[in-house]
Amino acid sequence: MARSESNNELAPRSAVGWLPVIHVTGLLLASLWFRCAWLNNVPGLNGDEAWYGVQALEVLHGEDFQIETPTGNPPNLLFFGPLLLLHALFPPSVALLRAVAVGSGVAALAVNWVCCRRVFDRRTAVISTVVLAILPINIAYSRFAWDACQSFAVTLPVLYLSLASVRFAENRGRFLLAAVLMQWIACLVHPTNVFVAMAIVVAIGVWIREGGVQKATQGISPRTKAVMLVLGVLAAVLLGLLWFTTPGSSRFLGRLNDPAELIQVETLARLTVLLPRLFLGATVYRYLAGSDSWLCWPAMVGSDGWGADTVLFWVLMAACVWTLCRAKDELGRILIIMVALQLAAFVLLAGPHALSPGWERYAICLVGPIVVLLARGAAVSFSAGAAKWRTALIVGSLCGWLILADFQQHYFHFIVQTGGRAHPTFRAGDEDPKAAALKTILADRQPGVNWIVTGEWHIFWPIRYFAMTENDIRVVTPKEAAASEDFDQAQREGRVWYVEYVGTLPAGKRRRWECLGYDGQPVLEILHGK
Repeated sequence: MARSESNNELAPRSAVGWLPVIHVTGLLLASLWFRCAWLNNVPGLNGDEAWYGVQALEVLHGEDFQIETPTGNPPNLLFFGPLLLLHALFPPSVALLRAVAVGSGVAALAVNWVCCRRVFDRRTAVISTVVLAILPINIAYSRFAWDACQSFAVTLPVLYLSLASVRFAENRGRFLLAAVLMQWIACLVHPTNVFVAMAIVVAIGVWIREGGVQKATQGISPRTKAVMLVLGVLAAVLLGLLWFTTPGSSRFLGRLNDPAELIQVETLARLTVLLPRLFLGATVYRYLAGSDSWLCWPAMVGSDGWGADTVLFWVLMAACVWTLCRAKDELGRILIIMVALQLAAFVLLAGPHALSPGWERYAICLVGPIVVLLARGAAVSFSAGAAKWRTALIVGSLCGWLILADFQQHYFHFIVQTGGRAHPTFRAGDEDPKAAALKTILADRQPGVNWIVTGEWHIFWPIRYFAMTENDIRVVTPKEAAASEDFDQAQREGRVWYVEYVGTLPAGKRRRWECLGYDGQPVLEILHGK
């Protein structure tokens, strides 16, 4: 990718001053710390994370493993490959499962810095990289072992390669081809990343508008043109088939059966709240910790009312769009169109529900492009002089520290104080409750094969993951236990253990243990006996 020669570079360090540099460096280091701190137990391990670990260990043990993910999506080899390598080198742990997410989150920042600096300039790269580093949604998913943890790293290249095809027209074909390839990879990481393909569509539209297609095909024989057209259509069809075979596509397309739902005022009003909260933290706090954000004030806790976060987000968006439209920044205007079409396609097919807590992984593809748009608008706004730029850096960095303080308070501190008040699988303690349950059973296991029975997905897979190194432990569901001929004998001999969330196991005279969260309250209970 060629280097941009834009004049909109950072001022020399002597002009900018050391204070903004210290702030920016501090924000980056703090965001890296937040990605790595308490990785082994905050939040509690969930079944989807552990499922990947079990598959990796089964491959290493030469056993059968599942190809499709639990949601029916194709396997994400970009995630599974490194995870497999790590489990070949180190013993199983929650931190090991999440190490790939941490690496992917840091890689996304590096990708953004390199690509943004070349497509735009160093100032835009600084702003966008720092914002991506401190956003709560990015930090949370950089410490969460799901496919979507890599969405940041794979969608940003699609955007930048599409922009590069406009910025560096002499290599337009190569950049578009690379963008299509990265779009394939992005969809394999997570199907909802298909929405970033709007950047490619806009870049091709610019190419056609400028007559670039005709110029590029001059001197090429009709037969070659036909072959190129067929290959292009085939690539688009295959990408479409890949997406249409995923379970999420049917849910998205089902929205088109009710056009009235797409234009409801209530739906659009909800979008104006959920999109800012996706960026500024309330969404992930509610989903993973069960807390709320300071920035939602004065909206009521847990409500979808407007607050400081929504006002700040939309004021910044409006200011950036206005600035880029007024400035002589053609690439910035094209970026506006890319983001607008991506957001429109997402709202049309996924709807505001896909931005709500628990579903926000569908919307991660929106984060990178919108951040780049905001960063570009900010960089253009403060290109007039070093004094403005220095002041903007200081004010922006103070806002960044407020966002990180909000994350510390409503993610780490809240979970450590309460154990978490979201779904029980995310409840945490000094040791992950599922790991603590297995340790309790191992300390009192009986001779022979011990059976651990649980009907809860988010207990089954974590305990099975932790127990993979134990030859005398078998983790099963109630249905699997009932179908086994050996289960009744194991139960008579006291080799059966039941593990469920507190309050779901029947009372009786069997021995009972409880696994506690940070707040001292029980999360899981274990029953043992005939």
